[in-house]
Formats: sequence, C-alpha cells, structure tokens
Amino acid sequence: MSQPEQETQPPPAPGYGAPPVYQQAEPEEPARLGPLQRLVGIIFSPVETFKDINRKPTWLIPMLIAILVSSAYFFFLTQKLEAGIEESVRKSMAEQAQQSGQPAPTPDKVEMGLLITKVSMVVGSVLGTPVVFLIVSGAFALGMMLLGAQTTFKKILSVVAWTFCAIPLIAYIVSAASLLLRDAESIREINMQNIEQVSATNLGAFMPADTSPLLRSLAGSLDIFSFWSIALLIVGLAAIAGKKGIKASSTATVVMGLWLAYVVVKAAMVAAFS
Repeated sequence: MSQPEQETQPPPAPGYGAPPVYQQAEPEEPARLGPLQRLVGIIFSPVETFKDINRKPTWLIPMLIAILVSSAYFFFLTQKLEAGIEESVRKSMAEQAQQSGQPAPTPDKVEMGLLITKVSMVVGSVLGTPVVFLIVSGAFALGMMLLGAQTTFKKILSVVAWTFCAIPLIAYIVSAASLLLRDAESIREINMQNIEQVSATNLGAFMPADTSPLLRSLAGSLDIFSFWSIALLIVGLAAIAGKKGIKASSTATVVMGLWLAYVVVKAAMVAAFS
C-alpha cells in the first residue's frame, strides 16, 4: 500500500516581495483658539494660551499685527511730536554745519530733514519688527538648546511673536492716551532722545531733565511692560520646552540673562554716542 500523501503548507512569500508597510502619522492636534482669542488670552490667560500655541504654533499673524500696530503708533507719534522732532532735526543739522564750516541750514533743508526723519521712524518700525522677532527668537533658541529643551524654532518664534504683539499693543495705547491728555506746551518739551518721558510706566519718566543719558537709559529699562513681557516669555518658553524637567525657573535664567545683556548693551551704546 502506498503511504498517505502528506499535506504540505505553501512556503511563506519572501519578505522582499511584500509591499512596504507605512506607519500612519498621527494627526496633528488642531489649535483650540483663534488669532483673536490668542491675542486676548496672552493678556488674561497666558498659561492656557501658551499650551494652545504649543499644540499649533503660529507666528505670521501676530507679526503682521505687530507691524501694523507699530507703524500706526509711530505715525501718530510723528504727528503729535512734530514740533519736538523739528527742533531736534534743526539742532542736529546746525551742529553738523558748524562742525564742517558750512552755513546754517535753510528752512527748506530743515523741512526735508524733518520729512526724512518722520518717514524713517515709520519705515524703521515696519522693517525692524520682523528683525527683532527673529533675533530674539534665535537667542532664545540657543538658550533653550543649552537647557536641553525638546522644542522647535517655530514654537519659540510663536511665543515671541504673540508676546511682542500683545504687550506692545497695550503699551502703545497707554502711550497714545497719555499724549492725547497732554497740552501742546508739555508735548513740545518732550525730548525725542528721551522718548520714555511720554508715559510714566518706567523710572526714566521720573528722572530730572539734567540726568545723564546713561542713567536715564538704565532707568528707562525698568518698565512695567518690559517686566510683563519678561514674565510671559518665561511662562511661554516653559510651556513649549517639551521636557518635564524644564520649568519656569529654568526658562527664567534664559530670559532674564538675555534681558540683562540687552540692558547693558543699550546703556553702553547710549553712553558712547551721547
């Protein structure tokens, strides 16, 4: 008798012939707050707002808002302080003419210098806003890297952009309101080199007129809105750090260290060019 035929299993298909299996990426968690909600939330509920920014970082909208607001503010400033700006331009041009042995500037030249100064203030705010955002974000990115944070430059830029959008907006409103409440004579007395005199939110506004530029610069850095921005940046960077060991106490060293460096450099430049 013949032996029963043994059932055989088909050999497994070679692995190289199987189609590749791709792991489906987890969908990105959508943001829960819109741009207006984030702008308001930065002021009234920063912790929850920065958590939302960590979920979905955005920087273009706050940067555009900051550019629009700053350019509008500086345009308003050039109109309200036109007399002081004109006096500063005339004095500067007269000193330059005297040093070079040239005749005193004519009214037409002073008018042209005034126009250039006013335009440069507005244009400078438009061009300077994104530059400041990127430089500050780059400095914070280096500091966060030294802390061992697991984050991205986009998240850091988003924290900086929303902070520097919301707080200066309030500062500009306060400054504009204080100018509207002043009379023409007090506005004329404002020195454009001491712009901190506009609103009494910093110690520089309470310094006597004959205070040295270096001391006035240091006092002007002690500003309510500066401290508010520092606090928000500390909280925001901690929220996007991506590592449980990095808390607000750690990010505070980064933010405060860079702020102190900025204050020292600014004061040194004022002392050198005053």
